[in-house]
Amino acid sequence: MNTILNITYHNSEGGVKVSFINFAKTLKEFNYKVYNIVPNKKKFSNSLDNIISNPFVRYARHVFSPFSTIYFFIILRILKPKFIFIHNGKLQKIIHLTKPKNCKVIGVNHGISYKKLFLAEHIITFNNKIKDEYLKNNFTNVSVIHHPLSYIPQNILPKNITNKEQVVIGSLGRLDKEKGYEFFIDVIFELHKILKQKFKVIIGGNGPLNNSLKTKIYSLNLEETIELLDWIENKEAFFKSLDIFCLPSKFEAYGLVVTEAMSYGIPVIATNTPGPEFIIQNEKNGLLVNYGNAKEFAEKILYLINEKEEYKTISTNSINFIKEHSTLENFRKNLSDILFT
Repeated sequence: MNTILNITYHNSEGGVKVSFINFAKTLKEFNYKVYNIVPNKKKFSNSLDNIISNPFVRYARHVFSPFSTIYFFIILRILKPKFIFIHNGKLQKIIHLTKPKNCKVIGVNHGISYKKLFLAEHIITFNNKIKDEYLKNNFTNVSVIHHPLSYIPQNILPKNITNKEQVVIGSLGRLDKEKGYEFFIDVIFELHKILKQKFKVIIGGNGPLNNSLKTKIYSLNLEETIELLDWIENKEAFFKSLDIFCLPSKFEAYGLVVTEAMSYGIPVIATNTPGPEFIIQNEKNGLLVNYGNAKEFAEKILYLINEKEEYKTISTNSINFIKEHSTLENFRKNLSDILFT
């Protein structure tokens, strides 16, 4: 049986890990033996088979190590893969030096820079901006695809907030600088000035800004409005409790949580960074705003609350978008086209 190698050095929870697992599970459906090389086997043991715990993957993140070169040279000759999927750019030199001649390397760019994975034979990215940067630099073997959702709720109806006494606004992500939650608190402060209706904000996630965000919430007297939750274990219950989902990130290469919210018919307002711009058609299946403009963001929330028909239309279009673009079947077809055509 032919083999595929699927390699990452990411350990942390989030979109990259979810994507890596989706690649691993989908690639198995092509009747290939899929081996997954990760830096920490325990972090993936509940999700994947054929895991190879490799400390040199983690080491290679920081330095081009002769030990990791030897490791990959040996393992690639034992496994003899036909395809190698690399989910991290800093591994590309090692893989390029050690891969067998008839092996095709496919780089998966989850990040914000196109200056990765140029040594791969084909690159997969998740937004048009990064794809365009590759094309401008004369790298033409590049595909842009949507991340799949491993779970899509069934029989979801368009949401309706007519006559609702309290609107629930939510967000979900790591509490760090990149995700823009300090800015989001400013948005809610502005919303308090213009929205007379009762509303509540819940933020799921954890990270290094947890304490500073709590301090800012109290300093703006928003403790009765904003609730900081920990990382959400039951996402279905979380999303079903929301009326509006907000993504305030400084930058998103994709924004898997956007499509998760849309799958429940929740209208999404997101900053117009490359990932959300690829997912959202402004004012059709969501709303896009400029990062840093808290007043504009607050006005978009107010617009969704006041314009009930527009709210319902966006909810309907969100559900339809997920059915068309975010299924595992669509993802499988995209990978098949990349591998076999």
